[in-house]
Amino acid sequence: MRQILMIAVVASVVASMAACMSNDQPNNQPAGPQVGVPKSISLKAYNDRFVVCALDMEGDTSGTLMASRDEVGTWESFEVRDLGGSRVALKAFNGKYVCADLATDGTLKANRDSVGDWETFELVDMGQGRVALLGFGGRYVTCDLATEGRLNGTLKAAREKVSDWEMFTMVAK
Repeated sequence: MRQILMIAVVASVVASMAACMSNDQPNNQPAGPQVGVPKSISLKAYNDRFVVCALDMEGDTSGTLMASRDEVGTWESFEVRDLGGSRVALKAFNGKYVCADLATDGTLKANRDSVGDWETFELVDMGQGRVALLGFGGRYVTCDLATEGRLNGTLKAAREKVSDWEMFTMVAK
């Protein structure tokens, strides 16, 4: 009886090891359509303006992402780092990664040297050439058009649902 039990345990361990060593990977992909990930992009917001990494702003607001430009130039282009499963990190021309800073209401800023949770976004295909960006905190990025003045069009990871302000046209470079 003891030998039968030992054989059963060894067989179980061998089967577990074989499963772990196989090339079969669990399917951890999110449900729904996947978005192709180009190497470099520009984003056009609902207000028909391109997103810029605004380094001309002062102090704490430097590097803030805003939909405020009519044309695409260097400041409006972002390098895309594909993290797999529709997850990406965006790197601005200043060499910094874009962060959804949860300490400042989810304001997007290009001010991080490495990629962590706050610098990771999921690209969600919304159809008709548009995408939504889902931040780490489970909030969609919005183009805040309700703010008055210079900060009008600031991008924030602050919405629970996707509507017009949370959709962007992704232009591959």
